[in-house]
Amino acid sequence: MVMDTVILAAGRGSRVERLVPPFFKPMMVVNGRPLISSAISEAGRIGSTRIIVVAAPENAAALSHYLPSEGPLRMVVQLRPTGPGDGLLLGLDLVRSSRVLVLMGDNVFGPSDVPSVAKGWHLAGSPNAEGADAVVGVRHLDDPTAFTRLRSNGTWVEKTEALPEDFPEGRSKCWVGPLAAKTEKLQDAIQRQSRNDAGERAIGPALNRMEKVATVRVETYDIGIPEAWT
Repeated sequence: MVMDTVILAAGRGSRVERLVPPFFKPMMVVNGRPLISSAISEAGRIGSTRIIVVAAPENAAALSHYLPSEGPLRMVVQLRPTGPGDGLLLGLDLVRSSRVLVLMGDNVFGPSDVPSVAKGWHLAGSPNAEGADAVVGVRHLDDPTAFTRLRSNGTWVEKTEALPEDFPEGRSKCWVGPLAAKTEKLQDAIQRQSRNDAGERAIGPALNRMEKVATVRVETYDIGIPEAWT
């Protein structure tokens, strides 16, 4: 299946600001490679015909040093810090495939995570994936407060919101990074997503505007979460 990839690399990285300059989290070296290089390689593994990196004005020049000089890669700059939803919309404007893979530039991926999410519609281990609008990579975590998480009623709650009363006890399904979706469905869902008090538009709650979302269990970590450092 032909699938373009959007890599989000415009986040400020405030949770690791004592370790790296603001906006430079995708350039942190993990396992001997900058995170942005690993994300580009993962996009290549699934045969992406186009890879779009969404950068911030502050890190675009530095990021360009890590991008291949040849190949199906584009960069777009998110001029205003209005959240990952708007950043993703910028990237989606350059997508030409009917389905798109979305990667976070600050993620550390498990060895089979990205292919599993990209092919989630066809995985026998992905329940009820047939006909899904999106396939989301999730981890089962004890502390879900730093992630977009799945409620017991099947709806997604943004990480900035308080835990609802009906939230399941114990380990919870949390969206940690890789996401594949039908391009037009994802665009529409984000465009209809309301902004928070800071004027930002999130991605996670937009999943609630899709008819069907499947999940695939992954090992991915966000490098900004303290748990990742253990």
